[in-house]
Amino acid sequence: MRELKGYVHIHSHYSYDGVDSIEKIARFFRKKGYRFVCLTEHADDFSNDKMDSFVNECRRCSDPDLLVIPGLEYRCNNLVHLLAIGVDQYHEGIPRPCSQTGGDI
Repeated sequence: MRELKGYVHIHSHYSYDGVDSIEKIARFFRKKGYRFVCLTEHADDFSNDKMDSFVNECRRCSDPDLLVIPGLEYRCNNLVHLLAIGVDQYHEGIPRPCSQTGGDI
């Protein structure tokens, strides 16, 4: 079986608790020999425009050595976090799996 070294669940400056640019994150993981990194930004404050910018930056920072995968993180009842990995569109107005204030999973 082929082994791939990757990292799942990290936030960039696109999330309120992230600081680093996607380019800086990609550079760090590329130097460490990782083959992929999944950025899972908080979905709470996303929009179509923000998602387009995020996805385009992930594509721009990807190369044959490192795949930068866009994703979103949904919070459910402030207890459970769901990760959507590999998403390239944000749909405003579509009910989220969970809301900030409640909801069933």
